[in-house]
Amino acid sequence: MKAFPTELQDRLDDVVTSWATCWKIIRKDGKVFAATDFHDDLTIGGVTYKARAGYTRTAMASSSTMAPDNIDVEGAYGVVDHEDLTDDDLRSGAYDGAEVQVLLVDHRQPHAGGVILKRGWIGEVTLREHRYTSEIRGLADALRTQVVESTTPGCRADFGDSRCRFNVASVSVSGSVSAVIDSITMRVDAAAAPDGHWNGGHVRYTTAGGSVVSMEIRRSNPDGTLELLLAPAVPFAVGNAVTVAPGCTKDMAGCKRWSNVVNFVGEPHVPGDRKALSYPDAK
Repeated sequence: MKAFPTELQDRLDDVVTSWATCWKIIRKDGKVFAATDFHDDLTIGGVTYKARAGYTRTAMASSSTMAPDNIDVEGAYGVVDHEDLTDDDLRSGAYDGAEVQVLLVDHRQPHAGGVILKRGWIGEVTLREHRYTSEIRGLADALRTQVVESTTPGCRADFGDSRCRFNVASVSVSGSVSAVIDSITMRVDAAAAPDGHWNGGHVRYTTAGGSVVSMEIRRSNPDGTLELLLAPAVPFAVGNAVTVAPGCTKDMAGCKRWSNVVNFVGEPHVPGDRKALSYPDAK
């Protein structure tokens, strides 16, 4: 059972109550977005929760089981009174994995603070006609996360991370988009390289709004033409600053290409299920 401070509990026991809900998002880059369903802004603990038109949430419930206690929050973005929640930020993933707190407060006594009803992280975000629906995954959702690794024939490290230890920047190039061919194909003159050199790599570019978008490269041509695996949510344009990095096939051949076999994180020689279930041929 959730415990309320005495002052808030007294207000809750009144015949007429004056409650409002607030929610605070703390992005991974440290930026804070705060909103309330009350008709005026509320300042709680030094944070101003702005009144947001059309902000709604689904009902919240907790159980004694280990079932995830996820909720959805819906609101507007990129319109009047919502300028700080931009289309670029939402589409580029700036809010992915951000911490979320949902609070219950007395709008007549915001100085008394609030009670955290739910804590969690932003999951799937759906955008439609300047409205967003954000899934807030509760703390119990973390219990479904796999915390130990299984053996795999391929490398489990990401190219250039702390386990791979390869300096990807040393083999990356920077330049700008010189031509846009279609929604998934661009040309970067600085990326001219042998056919397929950038396959499986990533191109990172900065949009006009300042958002940084990273997309996987499906295929590259010698003239610097890069075909992306998927069309980016925020389209690229001629003149966008880009950084192009090669990829890794995550097998022993890929590690040999970069002379990084010593840091291979996989078990290519461990027999798989097919080998374990095989039996001597009758012949």
